[in-house]
Amino acid sequence: MHACPYTTGYGGVCHASTSLGRAPRRRAAAARDAHRRPLVISRGGAPKFSDPKALLKEYYSAVDTMKLLVFFAIVAVAAAQRPWHCTAPAEFEARVSELDHVKKFESRARLSYDGINRRVRMVDEVNIQDKKGFYDILYLHDEGVEYVYDFKTKKCEKRRISREWRPVHIPYNATNYGEAYIGSSSAAGDGVLVTNWAGQDSKGDRYFMTWTYKDCIPITTGFISQKVGFLFTSYYDVVLGISDPNVFIPPKECGR
Repeated sequence: MHACPYTTGYGGVCHASTSLGRAPRRRAAAARDAHRRPLVISRGGAPKFSDPKALLKEYYSAVDTMKLLVFFAIVAVAAAQRPWHCTAPAEFEARVSELDHVKKFESRARLSYDGINRRVRMVDEVNIQDKKGFYDILYLHDEGVEYVYDFKTKKCEKRRISREWRPVHIPYNATNYGEAYIGSSSAAGDGVLVTNWAGQDSKGDRYFMTWTYKDCIPITTGFISQKVGFLFTSYYDVVLGISDPNVFIPPKECGR
């Protein structure tokens, strides 16, 4: 028989399960040290142990990540609330009213606007110094000409364009003067949220304008110019797009 490798001292009886040699003592010490280490939950869900420095590094890394997330969230909210230069419809039809008190000029017209090809058609009733006239005017800015058809005389005149191109949009250097409701915001359907802008163009002419906040539909525009004077325009019944592309072809009485 083989001798018992170690005894407990109780009558020389061999109890291997209760006797400790060097290897078991090392394992017991390692187990005690393991309980003193901080517990960290790994990404896979199983617990693992790490030293305090590594744990602090992971903690501050998580804090920095959270700070970045909060920062970008604040930036996103601020950007959403910041006034923006909306893009007006490139093509639309509307009824407009133009008024110049200095020159005693008033125009009520049906407007077709093509901002892409710089074309404008206005079929209007004009009051110039109390003399009423009905005109059909086609402005072709790329060609530098306009066609003016007089419904009374049945005559058409082709001439050099008389007004400069002013795109219906918010200039990039315009200053925002806040939002407001036309009508009331306290009752559903009784108000329209608008945004107000003003500024000065490269020629020194001042302007102000009002647009719908949601879809950037023009409501009013005003220009103060030494050449044109004061011109105030209101837009009504705006419809996006051009219903008849032939509207930008000169009347047959005008020829080409």
